[in-house]
Amino acid sequence: MKNPPFILQYPVRLNDIGVDGRMRSWVVFDLLQDAAGRHADQLGLGLKQLRESDLSWVLSRIRVKMDIFPEYGDILRITTYP
Repeated sequence: MKNPPFILQYPVRLNDIGVDGRMRSWVVFDLLQDAAGRHADQLGLGLKQLRESDLSWVLSRIRVKMDIFPEYGDILRITTYP
């Protein structure tokens, strides 16, 4: 496979959870954006590289399926695709 999926794992930190003990939804989207940025860096298309050409990238699609929101101490696994 030319560009395989990029996989990162993030531990759920104490400040990522709400009063119900589960990860806040906005934290999930922040981590997705972080993973997309790291994947772009790995592909040579990160913000630093693109700024040299006055370019940028935009997250065009996002798909989230969570049957259960993670709790403190869990590991959130994020997979991105080029």
